[in-house]
Amino acid sequence: MSIGKRIKEARIKKKMTQEDLGKLIGKSKSAVNNYENSVRGLNSNLLIKIIDALDVDANYLFQDYYLKDELKISDKAKKLYQSYMNTDEYTQKSVDSILSNSLERAEKMTSYKLITRPLFFEVEEFVKDNRFASVGFSLPDTPNNRESTAILIAFEDAMKPIYGNKDCILIKAADRINYDEIGIFQVGDRFVMRRLGIDVLTADNELFEPIPIDDSVRCVAKILRKIS
Repeated sequence: MSIGKRIKEARIKKKMTQEDLGKLIGKSKSAVNNYENSVRGLNSNLLIKIIDALDVDANYLFQDYYLKDELKISDKAKKLYQSYMNTDEYTQKSVDSILSNSLERAEKMTSYKLITRPLFFEVEEFVKDNRFASVGFSLPDTPNNRESTAILIAFEDAMKPIYGNKDCILIKAADRINYDEIGIFQVGDRFVMRRLGIDVLTADNELFEPIPIDDSVRCVAKILRKIS
């Protein structure tokens, strides 16, 4: 059974019309009909909306592909999906928003050159191999975006109100940054987001103590900006 037929099956079980489902995902009744009959393809952002609207697990829609072993999913993709499912609702909405905005930009800016950057849920994964991730996002090919290495989910509130926990941030791999710039640093066996001072790492959030710079501190990335 195709994904489209699974969508139809789930919709009927929820006692929804095609028009009902279309309203929930921001599409017309005819568009839903096309999805169900595999006339039009589904991108990942739309699939997420359909899964939420029908209140089904992604495995339900893809089960026929799993059974036939037609859908090959890499270990990295599985780990990314698991990480997504293990995060809280705020993080998932942030990721969904990035994906939605990225796809909308790609559709509206077909005449502009785009670049793709990988998304990491954990800074440890970025540090381990910042060139690759299971999901990439398209960004306009501007000088600021071109400088970036990846998109990362922020992991603490030390730099509030500029950057907060779970914000999506554009970063550049770097072993050093300039004075007063904000970066990601490894301090012993942990990672922090801090502003570089003179012999100290400082936080904009007064609840976080300054960290003296010694041999246990190394810079791993420069934070460029937040992605709304």
